[in-house]
Amino acid sequence: MASLYRVGTDYYVDTALLRAIAEMAVVEPMAGGYQILTRAGLVRCMPVTQHLPRQDGELFCLRGDHVSTLTRQLTPSAQWDSWPPLTSGNVKACGKACECGPCKMQHHDH
Repeated sequence: MASLYRVGTDYYVDTALLRAIAEMAVVEPMAGGYQILTRAGLVRCMPVTQHLPRQDGELFCLRGDHVSTLTRQLTPSAQWDSWPPLTSGNVKACGKACECGPCKMQHHDH
C-alpha cells in the first residue's frame, strides 16, 4: 500500500507511493534519492534511514518549495507530532534480496 506520512511538519513518501506518483508526474533519480517534476515545480525526495509503521520499501523526506502543492493532492495515511516508535513487524518487507532499509534490518545476518 502506497503511503504519504507526516511527522511534525515534514512529509515522507515510501517507495510504493513514489512509484504511484511516477504514473502522474516525472520522477527521476537524483543524488541518492529522486526528484519529482510537478506542474508547480520541483520536489526533492531525500532518502532517510528511519522507518515508519506500515512503510512499503524505502522512505524519502520531501524537500523543496513545492512540497505543499504535492501534498495537497495526496492524503497522509498516518500522521505523528514526533517520530513514532517502531515495533517489530510493522514495516512491510519487500523480500530477502531487496536492498531497502527495512528489508536489510529484517534479513540481517547476526
